[in-house]
Amino acid sequence: MDIHKPNPWHGWREFLKEYAIIVVGVLTALAAEQVVEMLHWRHLVEVERRAMLAEVRGNLGAVQARVNLQPCVSHRLEELQLVFQRRARGEPLGVKGVVGVPVPIGSPKDSWNIAISGQGLSHVPYEEQVELSSAFTNFANWDNIRREEREAWVKLATLDQPEGLTESDWAQLRQAYAQARAASRRVAQVGPFILAHASVGQKPDESPSPAELFKAAGYGGELCQPLI
Repeated sequence: MDIHKPNPWHGWREFLKEYAIIVVGVLTALAAEQVVEMLHWRHLVEVERRAMLAEVRGNLGAVQARVNLQPCVSHRLEELQLVFQRRARGEPLGVKGVVGVPVPIGSPKDSWNIAISGQGLSHVPYEEQVELSSAFTNFANWDNIRREEREAWVKLATLDQPEGLTESDWAQLRQAYAQARAASRRVAQVGPFILAHASVGQKPDESPSPAELFKAAGYGGELCQPLI
């Protein structure tokens, strides 16, 4: 009787076969997980991108709306300069209107703030990250300029009732006037720069004319009316 000894390679082949099945299964599961994660981030990035670009358009529209007001602001500053000159010469001021204030126009940046505090932005192409970061940095700078501008014009509103102003009041008015002129120069420079170089390929939302802006705000139209 022939007795066949067990083939040791048979057991190893079975083991390697089962091992290969396990490895393939694990790799397949990992690959599927990565695909799901990739699709998740792709969807999240697209949602964030749409929201951020909408904010870009809104901020560009706010910049454009303020740029549209510049002729009224520049004319009012010329009138105010004449008032100060009359004051220095001891002449009647001739103030018949109110100083007014450039209507504050802003736009939210919530989507950008959410993006930089989360992980979604890291999945955006680097060049696009740089463009978005530059745009929103410019928008933040613009908001600071507008804030300083508004503070100056609120102080200038003291001229709405010039009777009884003291020397101290006039000193503060001259300081506010200098601040308003400086802010106006910055607006005239920074506004067009933002529109040309911080657009991320977007166009501003439709910007209202000064008349439409004043109507929507419910105030501010006096800025474009004669002061003296």
